[in-house]
Amino acid sequence: MRRVIFCLTPLLIVLLIYTPTFAVSNNAEKYPNMFALFQCWEKNGYPDYVGSVISTDGTSHNLTVLLTDDDILIREDILSSIDEKSSVSFGIAEYSYNELLAIKNEIVADYLSSDEKIYSVDLGWSLINGIATGFGDSGKESRVIIHVDYSVFEEYVNKFYVLYNDRVLVLGDYEGSVKLLEGVVTKVDDPNRNQWLLPLFILMIVIVGVGVLFLNRICHAKCFCHKRIG
Repeated sequence: MRRVIFCLTPLLIVLLIYTPTFAVSNNAEKYPNMFALFQCWEKNGYPDYVGSVISTDGTSHNLTVLLTDDDILIREDILSSIDEKSSVSFGIAEYSYNELLAIKNEIVADYLSSDEKIYSVDLGWSLINGIATGFGDSGKESRVIIHVDYSVFEEYVNKFYVLYNDRVLVLGDYEGSVKLLEGVVTKVDDPNRNQWLLPLFILMIVIVGVGVLFLNRICHAKCFCHKRIG
């Protein structure tokens, strides 16, 4: 089953799409709250030090801005642009949205249209076992998510790890197959991967059984010979 990508969900996961030259201080207008400023960012562009914006409590009334540069001046600049300062909180993002978006666009251009083994390329969170899962220390950051056929799973994990390190998450075709690009398989639920163990186990039992019978025959033969000689 192909994995569903949890990406760009309104309110719960609000991702920023921005132009890197735009700064909060360029906003002459005062906004009533963080959501109003977010709407302005969404329309006109976003600072390049922003990783993403997510809902703090599941609503649009309180938002958390994840910053790649946790500078007090940046926070003050954002707070000075809104009246209801309690509507915003801050967190840390390792990568900016602009950087991840550039990687996504590069992969789409280089692979998606020409490689039938890559099913999709998205930017956001993943949906694993029905649970929306973010990344980073906060568990709220976004990554580039690539869904590939399971036959090329290992190959593409290695390929994209070399190119992009942990900025990319590769998902295999089987449900539950997840490998973060850290060179370590975190979860692989391939339904066929252990099927070869049963016949091997049966073969080992047969070999042991034959060996026991063979030894018993040798022992009986030796005992018979001793009795005949005696």
